[in-house]
Amino acid sequence: MIKKPDSHWRYKVIRDPLYGFIGLTRREVELINSEWFIRLLRIKQLSHTFLVYPGAMHTRYEHSLGALYVADRMATQLELDNHEREIVRAAALLHDLGQGPFSHLFDEVFSLVRSKHDHEHLTKFIVENEESIKNTLEGKRSYQENDIYKDVLEILDPEKRLHKNILLADIISGGLDCDKLDYLRRDSYHAGVAYGIFDIERVLNTITKNSKNRLCISMKGKDALESYRLGRYLMHLQVYHHHTREIADSMFLKAVKSALNDEKLFDDHRTLAEKLTLNKTSIREFLNFYKELDDYSIYSILKKSSGPSKRLIDMLEKRKLLKRAVALDLTSGRDVPDATERKMLVDMSEEEMDELSEKIAKKIQDPTEYVIVRRSEISIKLYEEYEILVYDEEKNETYDLYELSPFGIRKESIVRFYVFSRPEKRNEARKAFKEITGVKAL
Repeated sequence: MIKKPDSHWRYKVIRDPLYGFIGLTRREVELINSEWFIRLLRIKQLSHTFLVYPGAMHTRYEHSLGALYVADRMATQLELDNHEREIVRAAALLHDLGQGPFSHLFDEVFSLVRSKHDHEHLTKFIVENEESIKNTLEGKRSYQENDIYKDVLEILDPEKRLHKNILLADIISGGLDCDKLDYLRRDSYHAGVAYGIFDIERVLNTITKNSKNRLCISMKGKDALESYRLGRYLMHLQVYHHHTREIADSMFLKAVKSALNDEKLFDDHRTLAEKLTLNKTSIREFLNFYKELDDYSIYSILKKSSGPSKRLIDMLEKRKLLKRAVALDLTSGRDVPDATERKMLVDMSEEEMDELSEKIAKKIQDPTEYVIVRRSEISIKLYEEYEILVYDEEKNETYDLYELSPFGIRKESIVRFYVFSRPEKRNEARKAFKEITGVKAL
């Protein structure tokens, strides 16, 4: 295939704080000017993390542009042809199109309405059903000569793991994909921490593929990946699961849960649960609603409630957060030495946690919205098996980095258990938790 001139890949350029200038094709400019992509400007990358790290106000918009840049670097390193390169760039650009308000947090909202959809399924659904995006990907413009629609759709399909071109799919979604390589550095940069900094140039320059066409890192880049993996772990521990963010996210989810069936939120008297329910007869209606749903509109919707939802959102806006009455690390026996008590808390279902929060609220005579019980599980990304492949070209052998890593820790996750309450009720809530559960550690 004839190599396309630089002018094709740099029809427009956008300045980025991490990579300098990011070049865009005419097709990509059309995609980022679509209503769906502009919507990402109104969705924060890290949910309520800005309440802890004020600089973390960046959005899915700039992350998606960064993912395109990284995907293109990977495609160039792997010597993909022009057609494959365009597919990868477009898929990277659109990979977060289905994100809801406050990003991954809204996946939990969909679980509340018992929807099988998450942001990945919704991304594929939007690309599949939004005519303007489909037309752009099909190349239905005089300056666009190729159709990449079906290929992009296949790569974005989370259900289709055995892709026709697995290498392209690995670039978009895998243990070492363009998404993770960008968000670690970008989140670290905006939060003002050093946890997510790693040698991305070394990683990008040692990316390769094995004989089965799977994305790998060469043996030369193996050591550079250790800082990448450690960065993922530390960012989850110190930023993504910071207790203040856990509190704010919990308050938001409780506000949503309280308002899901409130008929006063919309003029047509349909509930939020109904608006978020997707079926074949309401595709266009759902898309029109979801396109307008972002960090700002969801707050406005919830504030229309006359119940606890409005009070919780008002508190969030004024940064009057609940506080930790109970904070237990269940990973070891340090905080809860008794194994039976520890197992009880680890195995507690969502329904049981809701019931416990109501019992505590009743015992301390406080409204139920001001007591939240939450369990947080932090997956130790450093040690996941079969996630990153290392290819030894001399031996023509592919290894799992998990096996080659010098780090010996093999814990699967860190589990924390919280009870949040109003500051003036913390001691009472702690005492009530101890009396109701029988946990003696406090």
